[in-house]
Amino acid sequence: EGLPTLPGRAPAPASGLPAPRDEPSSAAPSSAAPSSAAPAPLALHAEGQLARRAGAIEGDARLRLEGLWPHSLHLRLERLHAGARRVAVRHLRAQARGLRLTASGAYRPASNRLDADARLDHLDLARVGRLVDLPLAGSLEADARFDGPLSPDAGARASLTARGEQLRVAGVRVPSAGVALHQDGPVARLRAVATLPAGSVGLDAQGKALVGASVVAAPTRTYWRADVHAHRLDHAALAELLPGAPPLEGQSEVALQLAGELPLPAARLRWRARRARVVLPDTPVDPVDLALRAELDHDRLAATLESADRHGDLATLRARLPEALLRALAEAPAAGPTDAAGRPGAESPSAASPLTPHALLARLREHPWELELLVAPRRLDRLPAPLDPGLPPSAPDATLGGELRVGRRPGEPLTLRAVARGDLAPMLASDARCAPGGDTHARVVAHLRDPGGPTLDRLDAEAKLAITA
Repeated sequence: EGLPTLPGRAPAPASGLPAPRDEPSSAAPSSAAPSSAAPAPLALHAEGQLARRAGAIEGDARLRLEGLWPHSLHLRLERLHAGARRVAVRHLRAQARGLRLTASGAYRPASNRLDADARLDHLDLARVGRLVDLPLAGSLEADARFDGPLSPDAGARASLTARGEQLRVAGVRVPSAGVALHQDGPVARLRAVATLPAGSVGLDAQGKALVGASVVAAPTRTYWRADVHAHRLDHAALAELLPGAPPLEGQSEVALQLAGELPLPAARLRWRARRARVVLPDTPVDPVDLALRAELDHDRLAATLESADRHGDLATLRARLPEALLRALAEAPAAGPTDAAGRPGAESPSAASPLTPHALLARLREHPWELELLVAPRRLDRLPAPLDPGLPPSAPDATLGGELRVGRRPGEPLTLRAVARGDLAPMLASDARCAPGGDTHARVVAHLRDPGGPTLDRLDAEAKLAITA
């Protein structure tokens, strides 16, 4: 189900309207520079044939506006009707250099009802940029329809579709973009897609929170959902949009799903990067593949980040954090000056609860959470740069892997557990206990007991080291 295809542009303007002279396309970057010229004074020139019939004014009119648009704006109103029961226009045409618009509609004051539709055949965004002093370029087409009462809780129906070509916004080039918005009563749906030099980005959202009138109509249950997706995002092009960012390589795919009631809907994120690499001038960096899966389900966040390269899996990082801990960390004020013990100093503006190391530790003691890092067994000479330790050729078969877990389970103290495994015999050949092909294990388990004071003044630790030949 794609975005609605807009019909072709309108033919030559209707009779009675002067045709604007042809000008170069606004898609050229040179036309996007905002103009510093002072705007012309607003002036209105009108002529028409109007008559009063049965208590209403009817007829046709022609208007010419100066100062509202960079060039003269010509309007023609056909079969205009203005009365106590209804205000309507059968045909409205607006035309100027860089602008062509047709519309019709009727408004009934007694029921506060509006029935209207409009079509924008062409809008030169470079001229819009001159009006608002923004560097814009490109062309835009749109269709709009509204049918129903203007009251926010009356269930009106509305739709808007728009498509832009060769757009440029603040120096960012957008070859094409499309938007479709449909509202049926309290529910609205928004779909958008944009093609960028770095890839394509899309949005599909539906719910009561999309349109302001819908939020007013149902403030207690603002259920909504949204799907955001991005394909073939080129890292090199993205880096050019980030000032100060180092050169990047690789491509990414992103999928984000949101569903639920505001302000904290459930969320699911999927991100995959292929051959991602940071280009550093003096440090070799090998490309890696990354995959992120994250889910926020009302009261907890679970995330997994996996990495791999051409030799296989590298490491996996898992995190499980409760929503209460995330909120406590987000709401904590920034840390100010502290004393030698890490407590806030007298000059700290947030001395009540700053996010000092002590305050962070206190929050980690209050909520259950867990971080886990798993490092796949790997020959040390096959670690990607810059992690490659540069072993001598005499020790090519040394391997190392392990795991690290830190967190707090309900009813238990903060716990750290680290395990390292590997075959280090090639590196320890001088040790009589380590024959070639041996296996070296190291295990460290540490428990941090909460003493209830401002600092950790007690540490219970247990460490085991096993070396087998």
